[in-house]
Amino acid sequence: MIKKLFKKTCQILLITGSVGFLGGAFIAMDFIDYNDELPLGEVSSTKLDENGNIYLSLEFYGYIQKYSSKGEFIKNWRVESASGGAFVINCIEDKIVIYTARGKTAETYDLEGKLISKEKDLEGYRKNSMDSKTFLNENGECNVEGYFNRKVVCHNFKTNTKSLIEMNLINKILRGPIPVWLYAFVGIMGLNLIDEKHSILKQLKKKTAQNKA
Repeated sequence: MIKKLFKKTCQILLITGSVGFLGGAFIAMDFIDYNDELPLGEVSSTKLDENGNIYLSLEFYGYIQKYSSKGEFIKNWRVESASGGAFVINCIEDKIVIYTARGKTAETYDLEGKLISKEKDLEGYRKNSMDSKTFLNENGECNVEGYFNRKVVCHNFKTNTKSLIEMNLINKILRGPIPVWLYAFVGIMGLNLIDEKHSILKQLKKKTAQNKA
């Protein structure tokens, strides 16, 4: 009974990890056009616009996610030049400018995610990237908190209000890249352990039968 339960648990971990990781990779490579809210995986920067809307750069998925001042999901869009690499965002007046590390480009979008321009910018990513999990601009400040239960807390300077962005249960489970990779790794190791134990027991039974003969 315990063996069956352990095996089933490992299989579930492997399937969940594989779906989360490969699904995220396919989204990043533009094999899947995904319009629903994505997990908060690898939030590399955040910004608030003049209306209090919040923008998150989801590095693993290569997407920008837009939220209202109340922390409610509005929409997302893919960063064309991210190519699975790092990128950061900046709000300049009524536009969103995205600087990519791998493509070394600056992509300018309107606040609804429509691409306006795209040009080479060799220093844009370096000048705008931050190692901290606290992101600040003139409109407000955002903090990325937690790891497995990741959330983003933003403080709007103009209205002196706070917004909380949290993941639903499905996105918590399927968040990439590290959590889902760990699920798959633990699942594979557990299944290998079961196979090795089964092989050892089989060899012991065979030797016992030979000794009796």
